[in-house]
Amino acid sequence: MSIHGEHPVGSSAKRIPRVIAALGSQGSSYRVIEAQSREAEQIADWLETHFPIVGVQIEWERVSSRRCIEWSDTLGLTRAFTTLVRDLPGNPPVVVTWSDALLPSLEIALSELVKVAEVIFESSFDTWIVCKSENWCIEVHHEGTICFGYGRPG
Repeated sequence: MSIHGEHPVGSSAKRIPRVIAALGSQGSSYRVIEAQSREAEQIADWLETHFPIVGVQIEWERVSSRRCIEWSDTLGLTRAFTTLVRDLPGNPPVVVTWSDALLPSLEIALSELVKVAEVIFESSFDTWIVCKSENWCIEVHHEGTICFGYGRPG
């Protein structure tokens, strides 16, 4: 990951200008994963392999290690997210992806993501934060839930 962010000229990063600006103002390291690229498809494939998906949402009732928190506004969502990640060990790299297939995904350290969570969550209706190395996912659903859980072995 690059200190100031890594994304090619003409990339789909232009679709998330507020996110890129927030990352820049924090001096965050991140990498843009182009929308609809093979790498972006591999993230979706990983989710489908490790979590039970119904439509476009994880079926959290079938995830034994889940923890879900309801939220009603962006501040509540950001606080719920902070609560869910507070006790996670280390600072693993995660990938953020959104329900809008035209938006790029971002690879970023979890601690950097926490700093810009509000603008991340405001970028699309639904958000997934995937940590393949630790086998977990956080899903933000637009109907007012944020859930964390560990995936099944792949």
